[in-house]
Amino acid sequence: MRHTITLGLVVLIAAMIGPRRAVAAVDHTEVRVDVVWFDTGQSQYVSAPYFLDLRDNDAPMTVDNFKGYITSGDYDYTIIHRSAHFGDGSPFVLQGGGFWVTNAGGGIVAPQYVVDYGTIDSEFDPATMSNLRGTIAMARLGNDENSATNEWFINMADNTFLDYADNPSVVGFTVFGDVVNTPEKPGMDFLDDVASLQTYDFSLAGVTPRVSAWSDIPLINYTPDDYAAGVPLQFGFLLYTIMTITAEPLIGDVNRDDAANLLDIVPFVSLITTLPSPYQTEADLNRDGAVNLLDINPFVALIVQSGGGSAVPEPASLVLLIAAGLLLVARRRLRG
Repeated sequence: MRHTITLGLVVLIAAMIGPRRAVAAVDHTEVRVDVVWFDTGQSQYVSAPYFLDLRDNDAPMTVDNFKGYITSGDYDYTIIHRSAHFGDGSPFVLQGGGFWVTNAGGGIVAPQYVVDYGTIDSEFDPATMSNLRGTIAMARLGNDENSATNEWFINMADNTFLDYADNPSVVGFTVFGDVVNTPEKPGMDFLDDVASLQTYDFSLAGVTPRVSAWSDIPLINYTPDDYAAGVPLQFGFLLYTIMTITAEPLIGDVNRDDAANLLDIVPFVSLITTLPSPYQTEADLNRDGAVNLLDINPFVALIVQSGGGSAVPEPASLVLLIAAGLLLVARRRLRG
């Protein structure tokens, strides 16, 4: 009981002072992408990696979906199956996430579809996103904005027509991250090299394997003469990707001090009492793409679990303390 009263005083005093934000923790997810290929002896080669900076706060559900495919391993050794170009030969998009391959015998590949965990709703917002060069977005079925599953594409040009700004009946493609392009991590230079590879149409009759989505597949160690001769696709002709999450926001760490603990109560209260509540991925405890009262219970459970020891009040007491903080903040705003 003594600890609960002490904590209550801390919460109330902190509420009167106002939340303070630290800067130690990251507020976005970073993903390392290694591009892999094989020689005829099945020796593996790995490129210098490029990195993706995901927009957790702009497209939280899309980012969570993407991260789910990474952490489950479902994106491991998926292929870059599309390198599309405009009529003048300039690059349009690079696309992946949809296919991996197995051995059909003799080194010839058999296409396999990446597992589909279901569609996700569009999070396209013209105020915060546009399909500019270097952004990554979710592929979908035609103009069905809520049909994205596992396939992604990187814009290799300023493809603002994919925003559909001039057609209010169609929603743009959801942009959920950016290729990191700095002197230390020159991602677009590498992707430009990938986009410059010769592409081949394996959607036509008479090719092996024939896949309708492989009409612009970029290949290495393969020539137009091989294609004309009907040489089947083998493991050593494809480019594969392996993705690893290298940094991500800590759920519950609302004040971004690199820990989810009692110090996060006041900034959490401040967020959910602001209407409409600004989105912050660390405060979206139930991962529904919004910060609101539905996040209180999972927030309480997380704080109790992370604190440990007798100094942390029982969940019911903590809920009451949060409610008290809510009331105090509301009164302060009414007075203002």
